[in-house]
Amino acid sequence: MILVGLLTVLLTISFSAPYLLDDRNTFLANFVNQELLGTLGFIVAVTLASAASVHFELNKIEDATGNPFKRTRRSLRRSAYSLIFLFGVAGLVVLIKPLVPPVPHNVAIANSLAIAIIYFNLSVLLDLTRTVFKIPGIEAIKRIAEDH
Repeated sequence: MILVGLLTVLLTISFSAPYLLDDRNTFLANFVNQELLGTLGFIVAVTLASAASVHFELNKIEDATGNPFKRTRRSLRRSAYSLIFLFGVAGLVVLIKPLVPPVPHNVAIANSLAIAIIYFNLSVLLDLTRTVFKIPGIEAIKRIAEDH
């Protein structure tokens, strides 16, 4: 919901006050290019490495306890693939931005998409971090399984 709200606000600004988000904003002008891809590449690489570690840890816990983590694995897989997909979308934004007519609305929309992609990537990173800290130890899982 937050992502939809953010995108709605950004697109509203893009049409009502594009000067806030177009290339007159020097930060966005200098960021929504190879810098965006570099930043996202770093976030994606770190997040995917963390996701792989969580996946391997879930395998160990599952082997030791017999408890599957289907919902967690599904979320992990969905998050990983969404990061890869949005990295591709960001690449398209960076490629297409200089090709669209330089009308302030068009540039503001491209920059808005870049901001939303960064927000989504950071949200996935936060979600993964929360997941890592929620994974209990094998002994705790065995005790929980014995109690049920």
